[in-house]
Amino acid sequence: MKSFVRRTRLLLAVPIVIFAVVSIVWISRPTEVDYRKRIAEAEKERRWNEASALWYGFEGDFPQSLTASDYVRWARGELVLDRPAKAQSLLDRWKEAGDRDPEGWQLCIELRRALGDADSVNRLVRESLRDPEARRSPGFLTVSTFGLLTVMDPVESRARLERWAKAEPDSPLARAWILQRSLEEVDATGQNGVETLQQARELARIWPGDAETRRVLVEALFVQGEYDEIRREMANWPQDDSRESTAWLRLEGRRRLEIENDPKSAIPFLESVVARMPQDWRSRYRLSRALAGANRVQEARKEATRTVEIRELLEPAGLERILKQAFPQGKQPNPEKLNILLRKIDHVELAQAWDEWLVAEKLISSFR
Repeated sequence: MKSFVRRTRLLLAVPIVIFAVVSIVWISRPTEVDYRKRIAEAEKERRWNEASALWYGFEGDFPQSLTASDYVRWARGELVLDRPAKAQSLLDRWKEAGDRDPEGWQLCIELRRALGDADSVNRLVRESLRDPEARRSPGFLTVSTFGLLTVMDPVESRARLERWAKAEPDSPLARAWILQRSLEEVDATGQNGVETLQQARELARIWPGDAETRRVLVEALFVQGEYDEIRREMANWPQDDSRESTAWLRLEGRRRLEIENDPKSAIPFLESVVARMPQDWRSRYRLSRALAGANRVQEARKEATRTVEIRELLEPAGLERILKQAFPQGKQPNPEKLNILLRKIDHVELAQAWDEWLVAEKLISSFR
């Protein structure tokens, strides 16, 4: 009898203990306010790993409470931790949230510029300039200007990409852009690109569905003149949004011009690239060749002349002088001469945004 009573008491005690434990856990569970306070403190003190862990916890406990600005803050912290793929996914969610603040646009451009992705920088600048708030932000306009007109130091850029690749071994993003840097070096120096091609093939084998790895593989194949393989890769390119990208249009135009010897069909693809990337003088040069091959001689000459003009306008020494004058250290931007350059290379929308900012700044100054 006593044994039965003991067992009964024990059975009754178990749910009581479980309830007590659950209650303690529930009571100690951080609230949304707690998360935000702790995240802000970690960010302020630059404890980025802690901040990242807290963001993950916040997302798990309060997924509906994450705001557009939260995604931007989280993404910036992930970039500090050398995790660009995670930062990119957060910025994609920021875009989906619909609150297009200048800081988010600015971080998107900074990330793609750090990768060396001029195509995406151009697309982002054009897209973001539709946002009135972004057009009024001198910080955003400055980042956009440098993103369009300049590239980062190649040594520093490669070192950063190496860190990123090491920090995100499960992502091909940084690895693809490391190979792109290698291809640029091969192109500039005339080195043998066989090893880079082998690495690009291996990357595409591991991540067959990734558009950026496929792009760099086709670029490497062009360098080595592997035309049959280029045909296969382009034919097997996924039927998705990446076929609307500037990179795909450029590769398809080049394939039709240089491999299929069909300049007439190459023209619309290369024209689309030039419309999106007016400073892409290599695509302009190919467009001039395609126009000439299609017996559109006057247009070909005009495009060839334009190619030379843009190369001269973007000559590094002259460009550096214009940028130093436009962005004097410790002073407000002075974009008047910069805007002349932007219009000459067909970035009219950014020049107009700078003009609007300049008019507003002069108006504000008159009331000070």
